Amino acid sequence: MTRVFRLIYGRLSRVLSWRPLPLVIMLLLAAYTLLRAAQGLNLSDDGFVLTAYAEVFAAPGSVAYMFLYYWTVVAGGAWNAVAGGLGIYGFRLLECVVLAANGVLAARLSTGAGGRWLYAALGLVVLYARLNWIEVFEYNTFTALVTLVVVALMMRALVRRSCAWMFAAGVALGLDVFVRLPNVCLCLLIVVLVPYYRRCRDGRLAVRLLLAAAGGAVAGVALTVGCMALAGHLGYFVEALGHAAFLSADPDNSHGAGSLLLAVGRNWALYALGFGLAALSPALSLLVEGRVGGKALRRLLHGLLAAVWLALMFAFRNNHIYMINALALAACAYVAYERRACLRTVCLAWLAALVALLMPLGSDLGVLSTGVHNLWAAAPFVPWACALLLKRLSGGRRAAVAAYAVATLALIMAKGAAATMAPAYYERGTRLTDVSAARHPRANVLTDALTASAVDGALTVMRAHVSPGDTVLCAGDTPLLHYLTATRPYLRNPWPSVFGRAYFERQLGGALRGGGRLPVAVCRSADYYVTDGWRPAFRRFLEAGGYRRVYADDVFMVFVPQRNDAVGTAPSD
Repeated sequence: MTRVFRLIYGRLSRVLSWRPLPLVIMLLLAAYTLLRAAQGLNLSDDGFVLTAYAEVFAAPGSVAYMFLYYWTVVAGGAWNAVAGGLGIYGFRLLECVVLAANGVLAARLSTGAGGRWLYAALGLVVLYARLNWIEVFEYNTFTALVTLVVVALMMRALVRRSCAWMFAAGVALGLDVFVRLPNVCLCLLIVVLVPYYRRCRDGRLAVRLLLAAAGGAVAGVALTVGCMALAGHLGYFVEALGHAAFLSADPDNSHGAGSLLLAVGRNWALYALGFGLAALSPALSLLVEGRVGGKALRRLLHGLLAAVWLALMFAFRNNHIYMINALALAACAYVAYERRACLRTVCLAWLAALVALLMPLGSDLGVLSTGVHNLWAAAPFVPWACALLLKRLSGGRRAAVAAYAVATLALIMAKGAAATMAPAYYERGTRLTDVSAARHPRANVLTDALTASAVDGALTVMRAHVSPGDTVLCAGDTPLLHYLTATRPYLRNPWPSVFGRAYFERQLGGALRGGGRLPVAVCRSADYYVTDGWRPAFRRFLEAGGYRRVYADDVFMVFVPQRNDAVGTAPSD
């Protein structure tokens, strides 16, 4: 067994020593995202943000909830104004550009702190393996980009002992809060001043840096509020805060305060479990190689440990995102310890770990919602930590640890590759069956034949009853229909049903009290006959409005009110 490990380690070392390898890896990753972006029609998440991008300047009140992601929506709206004719794939192209920028920034940060380009490239391979389906430009990816800018500015401030650079970092942090409102948690990045003070022993400098960061953050917030006021968006942002306050107080909602705290606890518990499963057998292998006599006995124990490890990896196969986070956090800690004499490395390790822990806060599913976007700065530390650990080891122990490290990352990437072949939201089949497209210039990505046909059917019926700029109630996981028909949300939120019964009823009541003509209504066929959540309120609304069903298939149902088939405008902003 030891001979096999040594052979694997030797071959791997030769491959990784090829100098052009990092650049080749990063170019292949960028190209791969462009290919993956061409498939998968996401009716919910993509429609959620695309509707906001289309309406943020034309009818901001119709997407008032989305002002919780103000700078994301403004950036998407600007792209829509310039390149909106490129449709869904255009917004995925923008997403691919942001992903590439994140990769370059993460690599530059790592190399600037003493890591090798190869470590950064290998870390990015792990991240990209988990990007199973490329969605349109959205707030998690944009948060990662702005946060990497914050980290880069903080690093420059700490290394140069510059309050000016720290003020700039604070401004970027203040803007980051409005990319996605829960990013306010990232203000805790200033905790990096704790290890910085322990190294510098300059309390006055630490206080000045803290004040500069705080002043910059206030300036970033003030700049955003000023831009909102000048654009006439401030009132909509205040309304969005009311939405957030209502959701946080709703105990039955996945975005309620209790649910968000539970998500944090679940994340951290699964981090610990994931790290334990990944590290137990390698740690015992080190003990076996170093303390157990007898070649035959060592081989037997190594084989048993490898078998146990493999079984644990497959038992945890659906939760590898927690394992990736656990390994990244442990790697940051280990590299900071091994390179404790280097201030750049220690500070970046702290910042990367803090981003990994803080960014998922405020998401209803925690790290399952943010995906790998909290790990851009931390991922390069994983191969870096492996390299430092292997330098400490020798002989069979080095070979064993190398084999476990390679196998762990290979299994994680294999899981990502397998998930890549799985169907996107609401589709049937695999990527191999995504060869059809809806007959709409904006829906210029491939999907399965059933989804394409259903979207075509729903759009044909809706065109007979609505015109661009009209108001429509898209209930359930259907907000992409807003974008494809250029219509506006009736409930001031493109995807109101995802936030639960109480929120849906609140928005519905507010719209009815505001007056105006009743909208065309659309839902998924599977939702219409379900009796829980927001669905009973939706059916009562249809009954009270005298709606009749004008279209139904296996995917969508379309309803129009009997007394005004030609739908007018919604309540005014």
